[in-house]
Amino acid sequence: MRRGEIYFATNAYGSVPHRVVVVSRDELNQGDYVVVAPFTSKKFAERKDLPGCVPFYQGEQDGLVEDCVARADFIVTIEKIEIDHATGRLGVVDDERMRDIVRAIGYAMEANCEPE
Repeated sequence: MRRGEIYFATNAYGSVPHRVVVVSRDELNQGDYVVVAPFTSKKFAERKDLPGCVPFYQGEQDGLVEDCVARADFIVTIEKIEIDHATGRLGVVDDERMRDIVRAIGYAMEANCEPE
């Protein structure tokens, strides 16, 4: 697994599978765990302008089927076994959008997270 990849996570956010983006560094993703940020379409109109969320619009990103946000304010570490490997990778967030997500994580933690 690599940073920026989108998958379904089966148990990370309750019983319903959620799309997530891997946000942890690639060298950390070699073990049994990854850090992910969930996507949600709920309350999109409210969340799209929040500094802890990064909006994605329908059709602009493979793996995302409706307007949604990446919740950088709701990251979590999960075991790789919680990733739906049968479905596989749904898409990959490009470098510019990953920088937006990392900045939003920094905002949520009140840290200066300026990606390389």
